[in-house]
Amino acid sequence: MTGSVTARPEQTTFIGGHVKYGGAEAGCCHSRATRYCCLISSILGVLVLAVGLIAMLTGKGMIEGAILKTMALHPGSDRLQSWLNPPVQAHLTAYSFHVTNPEAVMQGKKPILKEVGPFVYKAVNVKDSVNKDTGKENLEF
Repeated sequence: MTGSVTARPEQTTFIGGHVKYGGAEAGCCHSRATRYCCLISSILGVLVLAVGLIAMLTGKGMIEGAILKTMALHPGSDRLQSWLNPPVQAHLTAYSFHVTNPEAVMQGKKPILKEVGPFVYKAVNVKDSVNKDTGKENLEF
């Protein structure tokens, strides 16, 4: 049996410097499984890119529309009722200090302080005179 033996070209790997023999199959998609993997990855990449472009072009209008739809003060809506009579009230608690020895402090001595308080500020916001007859988009209070 006579024949010729074809020599494979030698290549060294980048990281380890190991010798690897190249064949006719070169590239990342030389087997059937990796070919399917490359095809599926490419299709998914194109789909994600298309969805991203659509969201980028129409997303702002969709978000603004959803916000305006949920935040509108329509008669009888929960949003209008919570705007007219807010469920959370502004509440501020503060403490102050009284100097009991002002003459000694004027002479450079350490002050003796007495805590005074609490001083509580609570704001109640109720919009009781609301005029809804000014048009479709305006409320007066």
